[in-house]
Amino acid sequence: MRKYGSDRLNKNRPGYLNLVKLVEWIQKGRIDGNKKINIYTMVRSGLMNKDKVRYGVKLLNRGYMDGFNMKLEIEVSDASESVIQLIKQ
Repeated sequence: MRKYGSDRLNKNRPGYLNLVKLVEWIQKGRIDGNKKINIYTMVRSGLMNKDKVRYGVKLLNRGYMDGFNMKLEIEVSDASESVIQLIKQ
């Protein structure tokens, strides 16, 4: 039974996006990698759900190889340190 005054924990969490999934969508041609990629582009292409990006998007690096050689301009709310280092190279 829910008590009065209690809040759901972590209700304002951003949507998570893996760098591998983003690169796959770019390679398939669903997202144009030459243009700036923002949250609107991700939702319009179907990569992210509109409800999950309500509090922003956090870009993660899970299981990606070290040889990242794409030049991308990505606009997200937050990113892990490993993603930032990969993209800056």
